[in-house]
Amino acid sequence: MPAYFKSLLGSETIQSVLDSQGGIGRGFDYLRIALAVVIFQSHAGAVAGNVTALGQLVQPTIASGPNDLLAQVRTSFYLSLVPMFFAVSGFLVAGSAYRLRNVRSFLIFRALRIFPALTVEVVLSAFVLGSAFTVLSLDEYYSGRDFFLYFGNILGFVHYRLPGVFNDHPYASVVNANLWTLPGEFYCYLLMSAAMIVGLLYSRRALLIVVVCLTVLLIAFDISSEVRIFKNHLDTSLIVYYFVLGVIFFQWRDIICINWYLVVVAVIAVVFSIRYSHYAHLTPLFLTYITVAIGTARLPELTFMKDKDYSYGIYLYGFPIEQASIAAFPWLKGHSWWTFGVAGTITLIFAVASWHAVERPALRMKRMFSVDRKITRQIDRPSVG
Repeated sequence: MPAYFKSLLGSETIQSVLDSQGGIGRGFDYLRIALAVVIFQSHAGAVAGNVTALGQLVQPTIASGPNDLLAQVRTSFYLSLVPMFFAVSGFLVAGSAYRLRNVRSFLIFRALRIFPALTVEVVLSAFVLGSAFTVLSLDEYYSGRDFFLYFGNILGFVHYRLPGVFNDHPYASVVNANLWTLPGEFYCYLLMSAAMIVGLLYSRRALLIVVVCLTVLLIAFDISSEVRIFKNHLDTSLIVYYFVLGVIFFQWRDIICINWYLVVVAVIAVVFSIRYSHYAHLTPLFLTYITVAIGTARLPELTFMKDKDYSYGIYLYGFPIEQASIAAFPWLKGHSWWTFGVAGTITLIFAVASWHAVERPALRMKRMFSVDRKITRQIDRPSVG
């Protein structure tokens, strides 16, 4: 990079920061756990009945005073959580794809990361949680259409209901709201595989041109379309777009500079744009920059978390355990922080068990499928949907 731009934007690129940390972005460890916990906390209010729907967490606010501005910041913060997960995923999964350079191994590695834990969670929800909390007889429960449809979640066919389960809850009839991101996660991996097959992933200029042209078209569509506020969650196509930008940032990591003044500018841009469809495909540039800057920040190593990742388990088990906690302890209704504490303790136990009993053993199977067994000894940071 020319010296002028280095002096203007900062002397450190993403690559130089990663190199100084042994090729690992320690901030990504913090980010994954923090995002999973904050998403869990944001759901606690809806589950406990403090808000009637998750969408009320992100109601539109036009700042006209200090209180309104605070509400706007809060709204933007909660709307940023899932997109940041996908930006992290794009950046880290791109690193895995570059190391492997083999579509078969790439898809197997992704499957080993996602499906074992997901399968166990879906089976436990259907057979244990559902049968424990259904208001129907077990014969009615196990013969119900929703019971059979629920197993489609394992393959990304999202279904939220189990027969007679949580029907009278403040957040009614939803067993696991977090599963909505599964299709987006699968689309990301299919797109990555296609880019590997045609060679686009390994030509960063070509991929950048494609993404820039697509972005210009999407922004033009956003500006010309009717204003729409995202009330419940972001569109699947949009979170996939965050993933793609994460890939772009990984590809250009030796060029993109980390400058904390630019991070502040990016934060301001996100606060005032993320809620509006007019900026739907402009905001991701700023939010992805923030995400990567945090992910590559020189933070102390989480030694107690070395070679562990509980974030996926927290994300998978959090919502159903919150719902089960409300069913088991009705006094939790209306008390989001008590719900957070009680359900959070149980969720952490399940997340730790999931990592040690399911996720890590599954990941150890990578050596059976890698085209280069040296790759399996490198840290392949997992993604979460």
